[in-house]
Amino acid sequence: MQFYDRYLSNKAADSIEKILLKDFNTFWKLDRTLYPDEYGEGLNSRRYFDCPQMVHDFVRYGEIKSEFTQSILRNMNWPVLCQNLGIPNNVWRMKSNLMFKNKTSKSNTPHIDSIKKHIAMIYYVNDSDGETTIYNKVRGDDLRRMRPIKKFKPRKGSFLVFDGEKYHSSRPPQNHDLRCVINFDLLDPEWCTQSVPL
Repeated sequence: MQFYDRYLSNKAADSIEKILLKDFNTFWKLDRTLYPDEYGEGLNSRRYFDCPQMVHDFVRYGEIKSEFTQSILRNMNWPVLCQNLGIPNNVWRMKSNLMFKNKTSKSNTPHIDSIKKHIAMIYYVNDSDGETTIYNKVRGDDLRRMRPIKKFKPRKGSFLVFDGEKYHSSRPPQNHDLRCVINFDLLDPEWCTQSVPL
């Protein structure tokens, strides 16, 4: 896993934040945090809390779903970003998650985004609390004795890149009003031909 702190310029990071949080044209829908196929059996669910969140889909199952997709990727200088970070230029899923302040100190349930082999990347739209946690388990493991191995605080303009088979979770903010990220699931072209090269 690799954390690229404040990777984007202030101008680019401000533009992305404006599209998602300051303009009123971006469509958001209320969604649950997780679906049953995203986490495994054997997890002690009482340790976690899945809060509702707002979601904006940019790419879903390899199909572009949002008129804002290209604007976001232009601000990220996407082809250069892929080259510099060593990530595949094939997007299987790209969506923004927006969580609101919540009193819980629990993390959301550890999960993986897809059963497809993929690289996971998180872009942090705004400064916030509500860390991303990476765990010691990967897809196929016995999920008992799940424990955190690394936590990353949301920092605007930063990227977190890791193996998509690693279990991870988010946590809603307790001190900031909003926590907004863009999640990417990226497939190497040899893994799947349906993802979108952008």
